[in-house]
Amino acid sequence: LELLNTGHSGSLSSIHADSPEMMFDRLASMAARGGADMTKNQLVEYSRQLIDVVIQWEYGFDGRRYISEVQYAKAA
Repeated sequence: LELLNTGHSGSLSSIHADSPEMMFDRLASMAARGGADMTKNQLVEYSRQLIDVVIQWEYGFDGRRYISEVQYAKAA
């Protein structure tokens, strides 16, 4: 998460989660296990402040991947 808050614009990463919303919980859990000095709720909020777009990919019946959901950060 700290890499996203260095003042440089743009970054790209991947994480496995069942939905864009669940991605924030999963990321917070991983950061907490890594020793982050914040509560899980604080980590979720912090990641929401840093991440602008979450794209969910799924596999179709034909085995091809497709974008199933795009979640944009809410404007402040």
